[in-house]
Amino acid sequence: MKTEPLNNCDLQDLLEASCVRRKRVQLVYHDHNRNEVEINTYVADIYAQGGADYLRLDTQQVLRIDQLISVNGIARSA
Repeated sequence: MKTEPLNNCDLQDLLEASCVRRKRVQLVYHDHNRNEVEINTYVADIYAQGGADYLRLDTQQVLRIDQLISVNGIARSA
């Protein structure tokens, strides 16, 4: 199992695989107030808009990928 930080390509691959396979993911991210939030959810879509990449979750919540701190316990590289 990979435990080193995820680079952007690995992160995108992991999120896309989770979306296609409908696998639940654990996301830790910074909200708009810079608080850490942890959720277990499904990724419904991944898309780019205005020069940024986004996740749309099954709850219809939208997150910028650069808000992510970790996915499934693996940190995102800076």
